[in-house]
Amino acid sequence: MGGTHFLPLITNTQVAARMFAVGDLVTAPKAKELGLLLDVYPKEDLMPKALELARKMAEGSPSSCRALIQTLRHKQDMANGGLSAALDWEAECQGRSYAQGDVLEGVASIREKRAPKF
Repeated sequence: MGGTHFLPLITNTQVAARMFAVGDLVTAPKAKELGLLLDVYPKEDLMPKALELARKMAEGSPSSCRALIQTLRHKQDMANGGLSAALDWEAECQGRSYAQGDVLEGVASIREKRAPKF
């Protein structure tokens, strides 16, 4: 939950709308292009790169890092009515989908390996 709140903040509303409406798989290079990823590495380079990043982060002040993360989260929460409002709206929309049977049909189509019949 919260995807409809956060994805437009990361990309933009048009990209988010298309991703949600079409539901295409997003490759790692495409995700980087859209701003969802900062870097993409070959499998064999991933752990060394992650450890290098962790070392750099560990060199900084823990309290400054914590304050930065809290500030960024607060900024995101305040955008467009905040995360709480976005989660409430998503829950309402999901409830409507459940009531209309869309969720059951979606799950059944995956289980039966067929296109959904909405």
